[in-house]
Amino acid sequence: NSSRCCARRTLILLLNDAGHHIVGTCNKTQAGAQKTLHTTSVSASVWPQVHIPLDTDVIWLCTPDRELGPCAAALQSSMPPGPLPVLLHPSGTIASEVIRRAAPKALGTAGVHPLYSFTDPERNVVGVTQAAWFIEGDPQGVQTAEELLAPAGIRPKTLRVADRHAYHAGAVLASNAVVAVVNAAIELMQSTG
Repeated sequence: NSSRCCARRTLILLLNDAGHHIVGTCNKTQAGAQKTLHTTSVSASVWPQVHIPLDTDVIWLCTPDRELGPCAAALQSSMPPGPLPVLLHPSGTIASEVIRRAAPKALGTAGVHPLYSFTDPERNVVGVTQAAWFIEGDPQGVQTAEELLAPAGIRPKTLRVADRHAYHAGAVLASNAVVAVVNAAIELMQSTG
């Protein structure tokens, strides 16, 4: 999904601009790794040939929702014994508990969702800081995510797990449905000549 990849590259640029050191990314394809390296200048590898330094504090899981649990489980099985870094994900629909169940050794888990449509990583860095951000997770995951985003001026609003589906439905209506209505209006107007 190009939107998800664009979101990942935007997060990398955003966190770099906020003063965080991004060690690298893991991508599903060589083409994705090359595009990430070109856009962000951050080392990009292809799964499963990935090395995660032992002093890594946070790992963002920017995967399709259906792959979130398996990805977290694969990370846990590929890391050395001991606790995992804090695991974050930008999904608007999947609760962080999915990560917690798949990777119980994680120091913390959280879902951090910007209410934003990603199109171009370099232009998105400014726009995404002005978006509404929502966060859900365990105390360590939430605290870590808030500390990562604070230097960029982002203060996420807390989202209860029970409200996640209603939140996502509202987000879809506010963005996707508006685009559909505008496109329908344009088609109708164009059909009149």
